Amino acid sequence: PPPYSGQMGAPPYGGPMGGGQGGVPFGGPAVPMPEATGQVELTLSCRKLINMDRLSKSDPWVRVYMAKNGGWFFLAQTEVIRDNLNPKFAQAIKMDYHFEELTLLQFRVYDVDDEKHLVEEKQDFIGEAIIELGEMVANGGKMTERPLQKTLTMKPPSLLELRRKQSMASLRAQSGPEQSKRGYMQVVVEELNNSSNDELIVDVAGKGLKKMDMFGKSDPFIVISKENKVDQTWVKSFESAVIKKTLNPAWPTFVMNMGRLCNGDMDRRLLVECFDWNSNGKHKLIGSFLTSAAELLQGPGTRQLDDPKKKGKSTGNIIFTQPRVQRNFSFIQYLQGGCEINFITAVDFTQSNGLPHEPTSLHYRRQVDFSQLQLGVPADQLGLNDYQSAIINVGRVLAQYDSDQLIPALGFGGRFANGQVSHCFNLNGSASADCKGVMGVMEAYNQALANVQLYGPTIFSEVIRYAATQADEAHRMRKLSYFVLLIITDGIITDMQQTIDEIVRASCLPLSIVIVGVGNADFSAMEVLDADDTPLVSSRGQK
Repeated sequence: PPPYSGQMGAPPYGGPMGGGQGGVPFGGPAVPMPEATGQVELTLSCRKLINMDRLSKSDPWVRVYMAKNGGWFFLAQTEVIRDNLNPKFAQAIKMDYHFEELTLLQFRVYDVDDEKHLVEEKQDFIGEAIIELGEMVANGGKMTERPLQKTLTMKPPSLLELRRKQSMASLRAQSGPEQSKRGYMQVVVEELNNSSNDELIVDVAGKGLKKMDMFGKSDPFIVISKENKVDQTWVKSFESAVIKKTLNPAWPTFVMNMGRLCNGDMDRRLLVECFDWNSNGKHKLIGSFLTSAAELLQGPGTRQLDDPKKKGKSTGNIIFTQPRVQRNFSFIQYLQGGCEINFITAVDFTQSNGLPHEPTSLHYRRQVDFSQLQLGVPADQLGLNDYQSAIINVGRVLAQYDSDQLIPALGFGGRFANGQVSHCFNLNGSASADCKGVMGVMEAYNQALANVQLYGPTIFSEVIRYAATQADEAHRMRKLSYFVLLIITDGIITDMQQTIDEIVRASCLPLSIVIVGVGNADFSAMEVLDADDTPLVSSRGQK
């Protein structure tokens, strides 16, 4: 939008998105974004290490630490590679990855002098590199390289310091690759067990099942269990619906997660059992057989149920048709495929927040030393107001996946010196809403507090329209982009139907909304935007 303005036309887009009190997503796109959690593997190597030995080459060894509660905690280490200044370590580092957490890693590279006593104090320090895990994940499986720094950082750097170093490195990179006398740390991040996100889909029916009830037909259902390879026991991984009073059931299509079904192992043994359901919970086994995911995928087929009481006797047949695998890409796979995450912020400037100079205000302007903002330390312990805390805590997680670090920062409900009230204005007062990184958003927010009067009412529809327009333009240009709008507010919205209209219009777009409620207001009225139980309906009757 123009500076302190935001009157925008609504293009013919369509869409729900995401957001909710406390940051719980509302709705989502037509194809929802996948689970943003998984396990990743870090493969480490170094390049052009400085030679620390006189008569031979260095014997490199890497120790990996993770930032937590303002300190470094040991995570893992590599093997020692002798006489090599360009080592490629075989010992990969495996760790859990959570989209919603900011994970900072420190890589300490040593030249080992005493391999019998493999502790850091007895080795020569070559250098360190500090890298955000999210940045490496967002690199899409490509190598991330950092020049090694001579000084060992004993405490995780502040967010401000880290961003400043990244900006300086980016500027230096424009004149050519950054040079280092100590060498370079190289990391490749890959997701593990990609196939565990996939689904095995198959249509299943029974034919000629044995009658198990004296006065009626059976009520059959299927249970599939996977073999525990350690003790050869069976672990239930799928259970079908019960089909009442039939010996020739046709079950609803089986949709089975491959991770749950067989841990991604296509050849793992599966036990298929057909039961007759009973209301007392004492279900009778009709018959069973062994198979595997690989066998099920070979094509349509019929399997005989073996009588549990009489070996070799059949108790009916189970027919499998149209077996197929549906690929469900993970969040990491989307990033590796080139998907760009675009982060947009919108801050509530209504008068219900209280005057910024009053200590009780949610916008209270305290003197804060942002250089002391330690990664992993809760922002509310650093004297930030509620809005600053939300911008930092949520923003720094989302921003690490924003490749250009240009974050549009908007405000709504503010009034300006000319008396104009706007519900979609640029916090920085410029023609472009873009701010450089989360700290740029913080600076723009502080600037707006000094120039914009808190007013009202609380209207969401215009900032949603702005975000939807950005997503629509990217979609029309066939860009592989996903947008996340963060709305931070203190109260109940006054344009509920208009907001619903904008959400419904944008339901086809790659856009989610995260709403963070601050203060002690009642946010329960906004739960309708979840659309978990009842679909949102626009004023035109569209869902």
